[in-house]
Amino acid sequence: MALSGRLDALENDPDNLGKSLFVISCSASKSQEHIGSGKWLDNIDDPRSSALQEFAQLRRRLADYYSSIDSEEDARRIYRGYRSQNPSRWKKAWKTNLELPSSGTSPAIQRYTGHLYKQLDHPVIQALADGIINNVLIISALHGPILPSDWIPYYDLTMKDEWEDGAPLAEKWPGWIEDCSGRRTREFLAGSSTMYVMAGEGYKETAECLAKIPEREIEYLEVPSSGRQSSISWGKRLNTCLLALLRNRQRFAQRSA
Repeated sequence: MALSGRLDALENDPDNLGKSLFVISCSASKSQEHIGSGKWLDNIDDPRSSALQEFAQLRRRLADYYSSIDSEEDARRIYRGYRSQNPSRWKKAWKTNLELPSSGTSPAIQRYTGHLYKQLDHPVIQALADGIINNVLIISALHGPILPSDWIPYYDLTMKDEWEDGAPLAEKWPGWIEDCSGRRTREFLAGSSTMYVMAGEGYKETAECLAKIPEREIEYLEVPSSGRQSSISWGKRLNTCLLALLRNRQRFAQRSA
């Protein structure tokens, strides 16, 4: 069956839907609202704030680096993402990330507001924020793999931006995934039999590495993009699948009551 047909069939296949993991990317567009109390870095080691704790030390290192860039010359060189679309984006990214140590938090699914995220219905967003739906994984340039319910800061970073050695983050994260993934990551991924990747090129190598982490092989499938409309089409697909999953779980809860 073609991939499009498989996705269509998931809506009426509760078992396979529950074993499917949907991997999406973060988005450049973000809400600046802070819902949580306290600063992100003060809570970065708390499993209630971030489920995949083996990446906490690396995330702190990333935050320390991008919040300590002290010259315009360095900032202009480091922040390379979206340069052709927005030549002055580097300045906003620089100023935003200088505030990372003091940033408040919001659940990732409510922080990101890009085209894919705008296709998600409110019940889906709320279920993701509450952890009721737990088969979505977000790949972030700052955080690596995170759950939609993880509490994250307001930041501005892309996979094309440079790390301290001059390499783009898209080249760094696959190795970091191999080095840092531990029990929590393996256990989370082990619950899935199929990984559907709805993300751009800069995120796919990281997703491939994640699929290889569990001892049991995960079927890895890239959902085709459709040019400029890719994020919108991915979001609609994801929303349909997650609404079906939510309905299935609600029916099960009613039968069990």
